[in-house]
Amino acid sequence: MAVVRGPIAGKMIDFNQEGDLLTLVSDDVVKKMPVRNLPGTVLIEHFGDSADGQRIVVTRPQDDWTYEDFKLYMGRPPALLERKVRSVARGSYTDIYFDVDGTEAQAHFPSSFGGGDPSLKVGTNVMSMTVPQNSDVTGLSFLCLP
Repeated sequence: MAVVRGPIAGKMIDFNQEGDLLTLVSDDVVKKMPVRNLPGTVLIEHFGDSADGQRIVVTRPQDDWTYEDFKLYMGRPPALLERKVRSVARGSYTDIYFDVDGTEAQAHFPSSFGGGDPSLKVGTNVMSMTVPQNSDVTGLSFLCLP
């Protein structure tokens, strides 16, 4: 087994010439190696403002994430409160189901492939949402409270 860095020229690889050969080591050697975690970088997955002035920010880790890692913050700027995410559904849209003070809510974010218009539903109240094009949140900052 070997690691090849950079582009591979063809279908066949001579690891003795092009790669770094890997050597199996014993469990004792592995147990002495330091643990290195992935960076804790957090990305904004979705962002939008509802027609009634509520702001929603959905975050997730940059690496090694699942929908269970989504965090949703909602409120009136400048402070947003974390809301418990119940579930996430994805297709040509992302629907995030969450709790707002005991009431079921849903944030609907269409993708570039379609999926309707962005909206926020809290209980039976449905309102439109404004979402920046291409999720461009460069230069924005948020105060998100747990």
